Amino acid sequence: MPTFTRVRDRSTGHQYDIDERAFDKELHERLNAERWPDISGTTAQPRPAKYSLTPPAGSTPPKGNASQAEWAAYAVDALGADADEVADLTRDELRERFGATEPTTEPPPPGDGTDQP
Repeated sequence: MPTFTRVRDRSTGHQYDIDERAFDKELHERLNAERWPDISGTTAQPRPAKYSLTPPAGSTPPKGNASQAEWAAYAVDALGADADEVADLTRDELRERFGATEPTTEPPPPGDGTDQP
């Protein structure tokens, strides 16, 4: 009978359930048992994962005009994205999904409500 425990992956920050027998303190951090109680039983299923897309400390996204290969490498290495998934994305799609948002100095488009008194 499986028992699932909620953990945070130490390298990526992703949170997910694992079979308690697969827990490795070098790879995983157990999450608060009050908030994430263990699940067990013959029909027990893992809860949905929560992915962290915050880059690890010291990691910065490539420049906006970097190549598709640079963006793909950043998404996989720094953010833990699936290599097969990012291989099919264009540079702009990668930048939109995995890039840091930068403040804009452009005025908002007309009709968004900011032009009303």
